[in-house]
Amino acid sequence: MLVSGRNVFEELGEGFTLLSLDADSAVSNAFVKAAEEMRIPLKVVGDDPGGEGRNPYEAAHVLVRPDQFVVWASGEEPIDPKDILRRAIGTV
Repeated sequence: MLVSGRNVFEELGEGFTLLSLDADSAVSNAFVKAAEEMRIPLKVVGDDPGGEGRNPYEAAHVLVRPDQFVVWASGEEPIDPKDILRRAIGTV
């Protein structure tokens, strides 16, 4: 559950979703820029400070495919968001 009272699954988009819960917005901004350049639909769900939404993942950032499969999770800043997205769509 997110602090808003919504279930995290209710927030997932039709494309990829980046859960950026209680995390640095620089990471989500980098993913948004990479997704735009690659023309990949990406929704960012963020700002859930103190919420339990990230507890199952033990990560501040979680990238979810349209089929709700978690393709990447980390508490660290990614080296290359484009590389992560390429791997997520199977072009690497």
